[in-house]
Amino acid sequence: MDKDQLKRLRLGSYRDFDALYKMYAGNLYGFVLGMTRSADLAGSIVQDTFIKVWINREFIDPDLSLNHICSKYLEI
Repeated sequence: MDKDQLKRLRLGSYRDFDALYKMYAGNLYGFVLGMTRSADLAGSIVQDTFIKVWINREFIDPDLSLNHICSKYLEI
């Protein structure tokens, strides 16, 4: 995801949020599943993480990596 996509996400672009989700949700789920050993809990945590990203999208810094952005809102 490039800086322009992150800038559009900050402005409320559902399309760019969807792209972010598709790009990172699977890897994030695998990471959380490894930590929790619970598919249900991992799914809930990933969902909560992306909800927080959406709610706080206006504060996303396009200069940060997406891993950093997602991990900022990840709570295990």
